Order: sequence, then structure tokens, then C-alpha cells
Amino acid sequence: MTSSTSSGGTTVTPEELRALASDGTKLRYALMELAAQIPDAIALGRGDPDLDTPAHVIAAAEAAIRDGRTDIPAPVAGLPELREAIAAKLRRDNGIGVEADGVLVTSGGQEALYLLIQALLDPDDEILVPDPRYTSYDEAIAQAGGTMVLVPTMPEDGFDLNPEVVERAITPRTKALLLVTPSNPTGGIVQPDSLRGIADVARR
Repeated sequence: MTSSTSSGGTTVTPEELRALASDGTKLRYALMELAAQIPDAIALGRGDPDLDTPAHVIAAAEAAIRDGRTDIPAPVAGLPELREAIAAKLRRDNGIGVEADGVLVTSGGQEALYLLIQALLDPDDEILVPDPRYTSYDEAIAQAGGTMVLVPTMPEDGFDLNPEVVERAITPRTKALLLVTPSNPTGGIVQPDSLRGIADVARR
């Protein structure tokens, strides 16, 4: 194929797409324009839900509006009753001994990871990141002044995280390991034996 045509009628050559590859955002939108021409194309780049909002969530939102609870900004750390409910869930279901004042409510996991990275990393600290990875980590680490050290995971291992590979990546500057399971984007799950091995490495 020598060229493709976007939904706006503009011809995009493979060379132009390769030139965009250094800018992930521009490349994403260029590919989305091309995909818009393909009947029944399925976007696999994001996990945008296509389900209706549950009725009880709609009812709770309507009640909050009627009661005037949306007129006052929520506390930065989250509503006290929500923080208490989260803490109770963690104690009951996960065996994590945490109180409400140890809970911070965020607008999704991406914000939570960003805040954690900013809090944990000092300039020149290293953080180990399994790869393939969710590329939003890159900017969060860069803004904290940290250095990302990639830890490869392999398809033949189901993208499991090997404790020995993790240990080899550790240096005196290592501050943290970013561990997300299931992985985005691979869907790989860190197996229980691997988690125990990684915990042993961290304790040492």
C-alpha cells in the first residue's frame, strides 16, 4: 500500500505515518481518522465502556442534585463517608488494616498512579516499570524528575514478571517498582509465585 485516505479526504502515506510515530498522540489521531473509513472497525486502544450507566447510579446522582449536594465542592481527599466505606471494604475483603484518613479518592487509577509517582520519586530516582507498558507512566515519571528503567516481560511467559529479571534491574538508585496486574496493555497477570518472589526481592 502506498497511501491511505483519511475520513476528510486527505491522503496519508506510510512515510507520513512513520514520521508521526515519534508523537504518540498525533499518531493515534491519524490512525483514528484512517480507521473511521473501515466499516465495523473495533478500537482496541482504550477501554471505553459501552454499557449503560446502572439505574442505581443514575438514581443516586439525581438524588444528589435534588438535595443540593453538588453545589459544594467535595473535600480534596474525597467525601468522608466514601473514604470510610473504602477503608471498610479494604479491611473486610482484602485484609488491609487502613482507616479512612489513610484513603485518598482520585478520579480514576491514572490520577492515583500519577500522584503516587510524584510523592515517591525524587530527582534522579529510578523506578522499575514492566514493559510493554502503559505510556502515560513515561510523562508522570519524567515530571517527577525520575528515571524509568524498563523490565522486559515476554509473550511466551504470558507477560508474567520474573523476580530474577526484576532483581537484575535494581541499582542503588532504585526507589520503586510500578506493579500493575493485570497489565495494561498486555493483559498479563503476575502469578502468585512471581509476586512472592518479587516481595522477597523487595525485602532484601
